[in-house]
Amino acid sequence: MMTYKDLVASQPKISNQDFVPRIAKNVLLPEHIEEIYYAVNKNPDSNTRVQPWAGHRLSDIHFSKSVEDRITQVAQEVVGEEVILNYDYSFARYSPKFGFVCKLFPHYDTRDTQRITFDIQLRATEPWALYVEEERFLLNDNEALAFAGTQQIHWREKKTLAPDAEIDMIFCHLHFKNDRPHDPGQQAILEQRAEFLMEREGISNQRIEL
Repeated sequence: MMTYKDLVASQPKISNQDFVPRIAKNVLLPEHIEEIYYAVNKNPDSNTRVQPWAGHRLSDIHFSKSVEDRITQVAQEVVGEEVILNYDYSFARYSPKFGFVCKLFPHYDTRDTQRITFDIQLRATEPWALYVEEERFLLNDNEALAFAGTQQIHWREKKTLAPDAEIDMIFCHLHFKNDRPHDPGQQAILEQRAEFLMEREGISNQRIEL
């Protein structure tokens, strides 16, 4: 039976597919977290949207320069080179209270150039592991996982969250100072990898109502 490693080895290599994911600790200062929740709580429902396929509510909000600079600084330290946030971020709360199963199927991030994904866990009522290219990661509050989201397949473990669970995240997508283009044919390669893992993990991209 073919394994995921067999599949990847049989395909052309993609730039940055071997990026080593890294966890950053103490990402935000207490005043930054307070500011973010103030902005989220006063954000009108018209500026939010529930994503049924994921079971989370997204809020598109702009943070202060202090928050953006802090995220950029910590991301650069953990990545080891200059990356730029440039307003490409959103707040998301996973919760069954929105009426859908909380899940994240194996996928890659779609952007016009290569990005470093920097997923910050603000607060979580229970642990919920992330996978990047089959490597498992657990975040504590105010920690972030940095990985090559446009080049690496990532997902959440298949798990039933408690009915009152809330997992608050900030999804950041930082581009390189000198933009890096995608490799020719990258989309078809990554889609094949994602489909393989969706079938293996039993996590689909379809909405599931509770």
